[in-house]
Order: sequence, then C-alpha cells, then structure tokens
Amino acid sequence: LGLFGLGIHYLGGPARFWEGLPADHRMPLAPLNYPPKLHAVGDFWNDAMVGTFAFFCINQGVLMRFLSARSVRDGRKAMFFVVLGASVWVDRMTASIRSTTIDNMSLQDFRHANTEADLARALHAQGKLSEAEPKYRSAVLTFQRLGRTKPDKLGRALLGLGRLLIQVEKAKGAEPAEDSEKAVEKDMAGAEAYLVEALAIFRDGSSTWQEQQKEALQSLHWLYTEIWEEPERLAEINRDLLALAVGRTTPVTSPASSSP
Repeated sequence: LGLFGLGIHYLGGPARFWEGLPADHRMPLAPLNYPPKLHAVGDFWNDAMVGTFAFFCINQGVLMRFLSARSVRDGRKAMFFVVLGASVWVDRMTASIRSTTIDNMSLQDFRHANTEADLARALHAQGKLSEAEPKYRSAVLTFQRLGRTKPDKLGRALLGLGRLLIQVEKAKGAEPAEDSEKAVEKDMAGAEAYLVEALAIFRDGSSTWQEQQKEALQSLHWLYTEIWEEPERLAEINRDLLALAVGRTTPVTSPASSSP
C-alpha cells in the first residue's frame, strides 16, 4: 500500500491517477448515478434489494408455493433456481448498463481531451509554453487511450507538443546552457517521436491535412539540422516538402526515428 501511495503521489495525486485510468477500470460495478435524471440509488435499494427480498421472503403467495413442494429438498431446489435466475438477470442488466456507461464516459473523456488540446494551442500561441505543455501531454494520453476514432485530433495534439518542445529548446539556445546534453537529447527524441507519429497520421488521412504534414516535416528538418546531423533524413524530408509543394497528396518517403 505504501508503494501504491508513492506511485500515485509521483503521478501527481489521486485526481491525476483517476483521470489516467481507462473508463472500464473506473467501473468495477454498474454505476448507480446514471442516467442523472433517474434516481437509480433509490431504485436499487427499493426494488432490487427490499422489493426482491420482500417478494420472495414475505409474500405469502410465494411462500405457499415453496411450502407446497413435495419435500424440503424440492423446496430448496426451487429457491436455488429462483436465486440463480435472478443472478443471471442482474448480471445481464449490469453488463448492459456498464457497456452503455463506458461509451458515455469515453465520450466525456474525448470532449475533455479536446478542450485541453484547444486550451493548449491557445496557451502555446500566447507563448505560455510551460502551461501549454502539460495540457498537450494530457490530451495526447487521452486520445491515444481512446484509440484513433478521431485521428486528426490526436495528430494535431502530437504536432503541437512536438513543436512546443522544439520551441522550448530554441529559447534555451539563447540563454546559458543549464541542461545537460543527455537531457536535451531526451527532450528532442521525444519531440521527434511525436512529430513522426503525427506525420504518419496526417499522411493516412485526408488530403486537406497537407498543411499539417508540412509543419511536421519542417520541424523534423530543424531537428535533423540543428540537433542531429542526418543528411539522409534531410534529403528525404526535402523530397517530401517538394512533393507537397507541387501538389502530390502522398509524399514518397517516411522518416523513421533516428535519435540515439
């Protein structure tokens, strides 16, 4: 438990830990607060618990049916099958509610991530890089967890995060070097990975995403020029930029990760 608590603290606290959980992991049992307008808690205790118990254990008509069995053993068998049937029904109902609620929670997560990405882009445009970065990272993690139902959203968040990391490094270049070379390599390797993934998404998508492809390629061009000397990668990127300039919808090359 101590290690678990330290791990949650390392992630940023219980709220950050909860936000990072998949929707189905947040719901070990069917929720009793969905939909909001239905008083599900009252229905659960009143109908499922009290009503069911009263029907089978207090209702004289039902009790007489069990008492009319040929023997105590037959009465017990009847009770067993009643409980078994009720358990199956409750299980199916719970699974149905849980599936519906997971879909709704995924939609809520998507909307939250979309809002965070929009806020990150606004902060980025204002030059508030330190505030925009965690928003970008949170949005990227959520989009990746939800899958590529909206790949353009993930691609834009990845592109924004990659460009932000490069912009941070450019700003540090004018100041006395405080970070070690390994730290710079790590940050730029992360930026490269985000940009490469964003580029792959935009290439697989609509032809209207050519401008985003161009931005990703230009950022990678800076990386392979200023951080790593990669003439082969630069040649590939230049060919891709030329292909976009002449209107080709699908560039002919795919830059792979080249960081150490």
